[in-house]
Amino acid sequence: KVPNYYKDFHCKGNACRSCCCQGWMVTLTQDEYFMLMDEDCSKKLKDKIEAYVGILPHPSKEAYARINYDYTGQCPLRLENGYCGLQVECGEDKIASVCRYYPRAPHLYPYPECSASNSCEAVLESLVKDDYSFSFEEKELSFLFSNDENNHYPSDFIEVSGKCFSIMKDGEGNVLSRLNRICFELGMKYLSIDND
Repeated sequence: KVPNYYKDFHCKGNACRSCCCQGWMVTLTQDEYFMLMDEDCSKKLKDKIEAYVGILPHPSKEAYARINYDYTGQCPLRLENGYCGLQVECGEDKIASVCRYYPRAPHLYPYPECSASNSCEAVLESLVKDDYSFSFEEKELSFLFSNDENNHYPSDFIEVSGKCFSIMKDGEGNVLSRLNRICFELGMKYLSIDND
């Protein structure tokens, strides 16, 4: 299942005020690391890759290396116009899977679903439209799912998430009022959104 806005998601690129790679240490799988190190690219890009991509202290097959920040705290592969230099020069299939998937968050456990992260500006903008009606749709996905069955979910996870989804789907009120109903159900403080 995916939220109905999933199919219409488009990255805002350089129009985004809060780029997803800002302050985010991007990790690479072992396969992605060696593919990146062997990439035939410009000398400028190759120098950045060699200077900023390093193997993690305790690497695993799934989290083998990371792209370290530059002196400004940004991803060194990001261009001045906000786009990914690696993607621009070498193509989308050469960037880390975490970058390709974001803001999509696929999971197989406790049930197959793919949400879209609310930490993404474009996702939030689609949620707060006045005429927005939240629902879920069945969609075939082609992600390389990791086995998250061993993750520790609270015993009431399915019950609580089901209640939250029901509130979001019922269409009563705008998204903010539905989120506030969820907060009330969970005993949390109410939310407010600054439209600026």
